[in-house]
Amino acid sequence: MDNLFRHIVPPEEWHPTFKALWMERNPWNECVIADWAMGFQDRDNKFVKEFQTTFNSSFWELYLFACLKHVGYSVDFQHHAPDFVASKGDDLVCVEAVIASHAEGALPEWDKEAKLKPEEPDRKKLIETAVPRLANALASKCKLYRDKYSKLGHVEKRPFIIAIAPFEQPLFFLQTDQAMRNVLYQYDIPISKPVPEENRRIIFGHEYVEFFTKPNGTKIELGFFLDDRMKEVSAVIFSNIATWGKVRAMNADPNPNILFGSKRFNEHGLKPHQKLVRKRDYRESLLDGVHIFLNPHAETPLPPSMFNWPDVEYHSMTQDGLPDEDPKDGHIYWRMTHTLSPDEPEAKVEEYIAKTNKYVEEEQAKDLAREAEED
Repeated sequence: MDNLFRHIVPPEEWHPTFKALWMERNPWNECVIADWAMGFQDRDNKFVKEFQTTFNSSFWELYLFACLKHVGYSVDFQHHAPDFVASKGDDLVCVEAVIASHAEGALPEWDKEAKLKPEEPDRKKLIETAVPRLANALASKCKLYRDKYSKLGHVEKRPFIIAIAPFEQPLFFLQTDQAMRNVLYQYDIPISKPVPEENRRIIFGHEYVEFFTKPNGTKIELGFFLDDRMKEVSAVIFSNIATWGKVRAMNADPNPNILFGSKRFNEHGLKPHQKLVRKRDYRESLLDGVHIFLNPHAETPLPPSMFNWPDVEYHSMTQDGLPDEDPKDGHIYWRMTHTLSPDEPEAKVEEYIAKTNKYVEEEQAKDLAREAEED
């Protein structure tokens, strides 16, 4: 495929994210992207243009292609649709990529001012913004399958997967998998209470959200995978951290002052793994942050080779209506990147890291104390 950063459209047509990347071009990042794109075929000769003008959907496709290669799948590009017809041995799956974009009149994901204030996001608003956009994206691709893809010979009776990435608001990367759980299973959050002296958490039950109500009063019925409403869809692949930060986490940039902050699942204690570290001390794999949501009512279930992807969290619901998920220790919820000048004095960098981590520790302690006091 052609160089994604070779100008084929004038700068005034560039997507704001692509423009920002061009203004601070980094060969280490571009090496990662080139590796992801190796073997990718631009079937309609417009991919590079879309990468520069719309960016997010093209980036998500490249990431998915890299993931498929990573787990040993080969993509057959002779088919124009869906996006990926992939095989591994005798297993063949069809994957359609889609992103959730911002609603008309809403803040776009690239709004810099909103991104500069992520310390205390309104989580309720974050999820409420994400749910209808994810639901719309999923419904549109399911309809496309019914109207067109299901009639294609290479798709018929094959597992059909919709791969969704959220880009619907500036702080989309902080939503974790909660909004997608709402959409697919009506499952929101566990009802629990921490027991600090025993370093464990008691689960009393689970909260569910049956409907989402739009500002105009229209209700969206959630739980697309709780019955046969979307029986054609075998599963959903989702990631809220398949962003440019993923590229930066995997590159070989020698700048010693690239810092990563992440929040990860801790199966051995009450506090999540959350701290700011230098890039040299940070580890993140290609598949870290990927979720695969299984449809218990799918006409065509996923093949066995889809169940052994490393660093992926799998989700489903039991026959009793309980969430069935098994996050591993260290599974990532979200990640943020901070870049300081390579010339920044060592003492100042260490002071910044220490102050940030102290703040995180204090906030975690406050949250646990508040939870423990609640009835």
